[in-house]
Amino acid sequence: MTAISAYRRRQPTPEQRAAAEARRERFRALARRISEMSDTERADLAARLGSVVTVEGRVLSVHNTCLIAAQYPVATVVGGFAQWLKHGRAVKKGQHGLMIWVPIAARKGDETAAEPAADAEANDGPRFIMGTVFDVSQTEERTEREQLQDIADQEGAPLGYRATAACAASGP
Repeated sequence: MTAISAYRRRQPTPEQRAAAEARRERFRALARRISEMSDTERADLAARLGSVVTVEGRVLSVHNTCLIAAQYPVATVVGGFAQWLKHGRAVKKGQHGLMIWVPIAARKGDETAAEPAADAEANDGPRFIMGTVFDVSQTEERTEREQLQDIADQEGAPLGYRATAACAASGP
């Protein structure tokens, strides 16, 4: 095995690809339905549902609130997998994430001088990708031992953290 092949990503099976495409298509249809709503309809729906906030305290947009409500009506506080870990919680095994639109910054190399004016106007707005979040009810509190081990596993962790994690791992 070469060093390069050791880091190759495992390819999904045809069934996994089909399931992922079906999930994306359901999300697109849901997003299309919400996009077709008028601004007042979306605002009314969001007002009835209440606001959904992130684990970091930010209120989600009306559009994302509607998307989450359609997928998981009882959602209150959401966060990504890594965000929950950072806040001392872990996503429970077997939980399915909620898809939302996440804004991304435009790539620096995207703009070209030879680009037509019509295309330039179309690319001026923000760009979005599908992101996955989990509600707080889909998570569980992490043990102190797990949290210490994560700190110790970080590259360059101080010796004190590594020693504390080693002691916690050997404990009861």
